[in-house]
Parts: sequence; structure tokens; C-alpha cells
Amino acid sequence: MKRRIIEDYKLAEHLKRWDDRGKGLLLDLAAYSVIAESNVAQHFPDYAYNHPLMTPQNKIYSDSTISRFIREIDDNDRVDFLNSWNATHDKNCKAGDIEMAEYGHPKNDVGAPIINYSIAYDMTNEKPLLYESYPGSIVDVSQLKYMLEKIRGYGYEKIGFILDRGYFSKANIQFMDSCDYDFVMMVKGRASFVHGLIMEHMGEFESKRACSIKEGLPDLWHDG
Repeated sequence: MKRRIIEDYKLAEHLKRWDDRGKGLLLDLAAYSVIAESNVAQHFPDYAYNHPLMTPQNKIYSDSTISRFIREIDDNDRVDFLNSWNATHDKNCKAGDIEMAEYGHPKNDVGAPIINYSIAYDMTNEKPLLYESYPGSIVDVSQLKYMLEKIRGYGYEKIGFILDRGYFSKANIQFMDSCDYDFVMMVKGRASFVHGLIMEHMGEFESKRACSIKEGLPDLWHDG
């Protein structure tokens, strides 16, 4: 089943920067994290003894080799994979690098450094499209435009967003409108910008079909 999924999604073909050893080990680690529901390197050799592997000659690597292998994966490897993965898709439709962990403003502040992580899915088949991690010190409201520009760069057009109020700002709303993306955003009703718009258009939109929220959005980027 694992090999069938890898072949169906052509995952190995998207790892263009990797040799056979690297491709096999990375795919084995991905399968291990799903099947064993774990990402602990020292438990991987036990998993490998009981499962077919993708590495040449089914070689089993030690946990120290695996840890070194993971540390050597850089941003270029990640970006190249995402570029290749997204190029094959229809355009119509507390983990990560520890060096990125910074003190920010989480909802539940336990006094620890954090990272922020966003992921986009195709709602039709629930395949992941792209993901992004960024330092915890960067607030959501300032990160949204950067993420939208990345999505536009991949060519996605029919895409919708559900966003919490951490992304609320007049500039963000205007930029999403300019991208012609559907979105639902929790807003601060007492904010002057929101309150002013509601009062200005009171009675004009409540019963209009064109202003109703669609039952489902084509693709979904959920964050927050």
C-alpha cells in the first residue's frame, strides 16, 4: 500500500535534488511518521525491521544517521519539492527548525518560544498543496500578504480562506479583495473600520443572495 501511494502521487519524481539513497530514506521516514504516528528517530530502526523499505537494498540506517540526514535538509530542498508538487496540480480548483522558534504572542502563552505553521489543502480530495513555517515573533496580521503572494505565485485562483481575527486589518481585507479570493474572517465588531461599514450598509446586504456565504469553498486555506 505504501509503495502504491508513493507511485500514484509520483512522490519520488518530485524529489529532483535527491539521489536514490536520499529519496528512499526520506520516503521511508514519511511512511514511518504516518504508520507509527511518531517522528522519534531512535524508534525508526525497529519500524524498519518489520516493514519493506524504499532505500536501495532495503538498507536500514541508524538513528544517528537519520538525525544527521534530517539536519541536512535545507529550505531549497523544501521549496523545490513544493514547486514541483504544485506544478502538477489543477490550478482551478510545535515542530520545525528549532532556530526559527522565537518568542511571540500565542493564545495560550506558556512562556516558551514558538513557530507559526500554515498549510493549504485541496478540499476535493484533501491532498496537501503547500505549507509554510515562519518565526513566532512574526504576527499573523503581517504574514498574510506574504502567504497570499506565494499562493498567487503557484497559480491558484479558485481558493477560499477561513481566518481567525488575528489576520484582521483593513490592508489585509483590501489585499484579499484585490486577489479575488473568497474568505470568511472573524472580525472585531467594535473596530471603527468594521462598525463604520456595517452602519453605512445596514439593510443593503442582509437578505441579498449575492451576499450569502457559500456552502462550500472550492479550495481551503485554513489558519489560526
